[in-house]
Amino acid sequence: MIRPSEHAASSPEPRSTSERHIVVGRLPAQGAELLPSREDGAKLCAVWGFDSYYRTANERLLRLLGWTEAELSSASYWDFVHPDDRHPLVEALDRIMATEGWLAGYEIRVLGRNGSWRRMQWDIVADRGTELMFGVGAEIIVGESADGVARAPVGTWVRQGRAGTFTWSDELYAMYGIPVGTPLSDGLIRSRIHPWDYPLVEQVWRARLADSEAHGVHFRTTLPDGTTRHLECIGRVMARSGGRAITVRGITIDVTAGPAADPASEVAG
Repeated sequence: MIRPSEHAASSPEPRSTSERHIVVGRLPAQGAELLPSREDGAKLCAVWGFDSYYRTANERLLRLLGWTEAELSSASYWDFVHPDDRHPLVEALDRIMATEGWLAGYEIRVLGRNGSWRRMQWDIVADRGTELMFGVGAEIIVGESADGVARAPVGTWVRQGRAGTFTWSDELYAMYGIPVGTPLSDGLIRSRIHPWDYPLVEQVWRARLADSEAHGVHFRTTLPDGTTRHLECIGRVMARSGGRAITVRGITIDVTAGPAADPASEVAG
């Protein structure tokens, strides 16, 4: 984790660049048929770039999943896709990005803010001119958890300002065994991370700050009662000022109950 003490809190905060909010002005010519659906409030609509990051999503999709646009754009789109669906989806999207082709009726499971998996069907078209993909979809109703597994606890976090102040969701406090609302310090956070895993956590954090890409890491936390949690944390820089990271945002998923994972390993993000 970044050490807040390395940043002078006494100096005035610089004016930061705004977080990424891109307005999409047109659909590609071959996807013009999607326009009526995109404007239909009953449809799920999203736009994401060839760089794998969300640009915008309509209100219906945001309400269904429970994420904000800023949270969705804090990680690559595949970080929100069910692990069993990720590789086939990436291959399919690579093909349409190369050919400006279509995906029709493509089914995937997408992670909701409450840890449930939402099964959806999407029509997707790629436009090489804008390097954007446009999707219109609908939910397939099969229950709250699309594959019948228990929900995974999901937390969100933001690190802001020159002082490196963290804001955590209540779920993240629980994953670290810290009472909600406790002031967060580098020492407190580090004390909860397994000592064997901390060097890689630190390395991945610095990589996030260096290149603004989403980086993920698996690691363990040790709670005061001795319980060990396995977490997957993904995030990236959302705003800079003078080349310095001002806003870093991400999500953390408690994968303790999931398939066994390498306790400390960098993951694609």
